[in-house]
Amino acid sequence: MSAGVFTGAAPRPRGGRDLVLGLALLVAVLAAFAPVVRNEFINFDDDKNLVRNAQVQQGFTLAGLRYAFTTVQSQNWHPLTWLSHMLDFRLFGLWAGGHHAVSALIHAVNTVLLFRLFHAMTGALWRSVLLAALFGLHPLRVESVAWASERKDVLTLLFGLLALGAYLRYARRRTAGSYAAALMLFACALLSKAMLVTFPAILLLLDFWPLGRWSRAPGVFFFPGRRLLLEKLPFLALSTAASLVTFLAQDRGGAVAYDVQFPLGQRIGNAFLSYGAYIAKTLWPTKLAVFYPYFWEDVPWWRPALGVLLVAGVTIVVVLLLRRRPVWFVGWAWYLGTLLPVIGIVQVGSQSMADRYTYIPQIGILLLIAWGLGDLAVGRPRVRVALLAAAPLVLAALAAATWVQATRWRSDVTLFSHAAQVTEKNFIAFTRLGAALVALGRVEEGREYIARAFKVAPASRASVFDATGDYYASLGKVREAAEQYRKALEIEPFKELLREKLRALGDAAQAPASAPSADPHARPPPHGTPRGRGDVLARSGRFEEAVAAYREAIRAAPGDFGAWNNLGCALSDLGRTDEAAAAFEETLRLKPDHPTARKNLEAIRDSGRWRGNRP
Repeated sequence: MSAGVFTGAAPRPRGGRDLVLGLALLVAVLAAFAPVVRNEFINFDDDKNLVRNAQVQQGFTLAGLRYAFTTVQSQNWHPLTWLSHMLDFRLFGLWAGGHHAVSALIHAVNTVLLFRLFHAMTGALWRSVLLAALFGLHPLRVESVAWASERKDVLTLLFGLLALGAYLRYARRRTAGSYAAALMLFACALLSKAMLVTFPAILLLLDFWPLGRWSRAPGVFFFPGRRLLLEKLPFLALSTAASLVTFLAQDRGGAVAYDVQFPLGQRIGNAFLSYGAYIAKTLWPTKLAVFYPYFWEDVPWWRPALGVLLVAGVTIVVVLLLRRRPVWFVGWAWYLGTLLPVIGIVQVGSQSMADRYTYIPQIGILLLIAWGLGDLAVGRPRVRVALLAAAPLVLAALAAATWVQATRWRSDVTLFSHAAQVTEKNFIAFTRLGAALVALGRVEEGREYIARAFKVAPASRASVFDATGDYYASLGKVREAAEQYRKALEIEPFKELLREKLRALGDAAQAPASAPSADPHARPPPHGTPRGRGDVLARSGRFEEAVAAYREAIRAAPGDFGAWNNLGCALSDLGRTDEAAAAFEETLRLKPDHPTARKNLEAIRDSGRWRGNRP
């Protein structure tokens, strides 16, 4: 490395060097995330979004296009994300590793784009490399990459960075084509996820630094001129529309109920607490979990107070140093602003925070770090040498931590076991881990975890009822599952997803459960769950083993039409269409109105090729 690594001096253009550095970043990020190709789908949104979503599995069709643009799932409207999943199923079917590999590739491309964008804007080559490397290799990225349902995170940043690139061309050349491209790419970002509704503010920040457009605006001393504001209005209009759609989706999905469950004062306090916690995890990324429970009564008063002091103190410092260090103001404002939509003022879900929420906001903090280290090294040869020695070690440590964290997403058991270990009172981890263990035949062990969830989460029991309903549904105990969903609806009557789950259970859900009980200790599940084990094996692409498990289930219960249908699915995935057709025919003999079995059988007869319809 040259002596100018941390000086920030603009280098002479060297396309070859930029290409080599970009390729190095790409390879490094892909290597750090390599374990994801061995990971399974997770029974936490992946099940309903992908594994059991026949419409998405059909790939690109007119019906699929209509589904993508009209469906709200998990309080999100993201048509382009649905289309990307449909493409994945065309390419990989139900092989989860292929889906994860695509997310890892998009993330690696985002890392390279981040480097190229900031190098183009600032001319600071090595600071831009450090910024991108810290972003791409950080363990907080794992949730967005290793969770198939979070494709929306990597996709929205991909389009967002491309939009920034188009805007940079517009700022320099003032061409209508570049402006239109930036607007179109921003729309694509919003159609992937509404996280980037703060994009107009990001443009204004970049106008201030590093583009320096504020100082060139006619008659303006500090604030941007009328032209700079007017050119942001179309972007603001798109952001406003996306915010409205998101609000309606969250309202339909039950966000209002969560707002009632968590009073405004608690949500504001948790927001300041989260601002500090995300910075702490940026600097020391340990105890990362798929779910962080929300127990405000266990939080000492000084922690949110410390968050308030941190936000206020840093804000005062960066404002005072605005003229001398504008990058600090831009980085801090980027962090505070882009995190605002998910900081919890409008509470969506029962988590206190989430690693995936840092995917875009953390760029602001890393910008502070990269440029701050660069400023520290200017005129200080010894500091520069120390930083040159330390930077590769820090990046290697981050890559190793990312590798380990990616392996924790291998399966439901590994993921939720880790979450239960590193957090307290994690009722979601307990219920999901319990359901996963039951599906693997470890019934008593799984039932213990379900019971633990009821002991630790009395204030959030709606989520436990919901997860326990999923637990019973995985056993094929339809009436017991319906009973749990109804109890959850009594607490969260506006949550449409619970009603969808009830409707999906069919007519059997209308009958009262035999001796229903919320506490799994009161009535143990039946011994052995070969069908559930088959579902787990099929989700991970181990279709031969899944076939054996389904056949075991059928030997124990020859009239289990669900096992027959799932057997047909697994056989179809193996290309054994004749045997699959026979399994679907038996399903229809046992249950003539079974909709997915009929679709599956028709697909085989019409084309001789499996199309992936699952229950």
